[in-house]
Amino acid sequence: MFNRILGGLSKTSSTIFSKIGSILGGSSTGPRKVFNEEDFKLLESALLSSDVGNNTTQLLLQRMKTQVTNIEKELELNPNMTDIKPMKSILREEMLKLFQNPMQQQIVKRLQQNQGTAEQEISVSLIPISVKSRPTVVQICGVNGSGKTTSIGKLLHKYRQSGTVRHMIVAAADTVRAAAPDQLRSWVERTPDCSIVDLTESEKLKKQSESATHQPVKTKNIRQVSYKVPAESVVYEAIQQGLRKEDVDVVFVDTAGRLQNQEASMKELALINEMCSRSRKGAPDHTWLVLDGTIGQNSIQQAKLFQKYVRISGIIVTKLDGSAKGGVILAIANELKIPVLYIGLGESVQDLRPFYPEQFVDSILSVTEQTKEKPQDEEEE
Repeated sequence: MFNRILGGLSKTSSTIFSKIGSILGGSSTGPRKVFNEEDFKLLESALLSSDVGNNTTQLLLQRMKTQVTNIEKELELNPNMTDIKPMKSILREEMLKLFQNPMQQQIVKRLQQNQGTAEQEISVSLIPISVKSRPTVVQICGVNGSGKTTSIGKLLHKYRQSGTVRHMIVAAADTVRAAAPDQLRSWVERTPDCSIVDLTESEKLKKQSESATHQPVKTKNIRQVSYKVPAESVVYEAIQQGLRKEDVDVVFVDTAGRLQNQEASMKELALINEMCSRSRKGAPDHTWLVLDGTIGQNSIQQAKLFQKYVRISGIIVTKLDGSAKGGVILAIANELKIPVLYIGLGESVQDLRPFYPEQFVDSILSVTEQTKEKPQDEEEE
């Protein structure tokens, strides 16, 4: 697991270490030798290059300087002091502090628990989801091309692999992109005990009927010409099916990609959210935002805009294997205070990995596996 994450984040790690590898040094490198203004400038440049962002970079530097000042005061009192924190340890410590918000810590705690022991929880690659109000509804949103539909497909695999889910339904509520339902269907067909609600299939049958009879078939409640079927209708039908069938534990809602500058489409996301609530009180239980890891700091602005319309409860960051901008996760933790649930490190199903802050920080700082205690849950999938 650690090696897979280390490999997936190699570009981000290389970006940082190409500039500051020499000054990070080893365990014997003390702040008296390393911590000077020139070193801090190099560190600042490296962090900004990996898209940590100015706000988070300045916070890290400020906290590190405070630690260095305190150690230098101790050195004045005890010049022979040898147990001095190395620069890498101080940087690692301050990075990990960014992930100490309660929600992220709760996720970490759940990840460390034994899998599949609680009857009232669905364990999805060690991220439990409550089923007190069945079915659990998980809404997935994001901009065009962020990897929403693919992420859902990989999550289906993880749910099925956990062995604690009876049946899943996927609502094909992306009624804008023509290929989206077919893409979802291909994932569903490869996943046992999984079905799809795709009302565009009904629309296709209607058109075939019109062609055969040369008579129009009326379709009610289509609000916008650009939508073959209202996305809210798909969501409603999927949740209703979940309520009618006793073995349905989870309903995933795949929504259309939305651009930040398209206010109408963003408002429609809020309508979908409202339909979830009308269909089953308290739904959606989770709204997860998928962010493209290759766009760096732009993802922060995307998340802030989505938060204006729906309550984001978790984030999935994709495509980190092809990006040197993985430092944006530090900015997400610092500025958004939303837990990161998964990171995408490749194209295979196994490459959608649960997010461990400690493993992430150790990977971008190139800390070897032998120097860290391996998490309890780890088995290669």
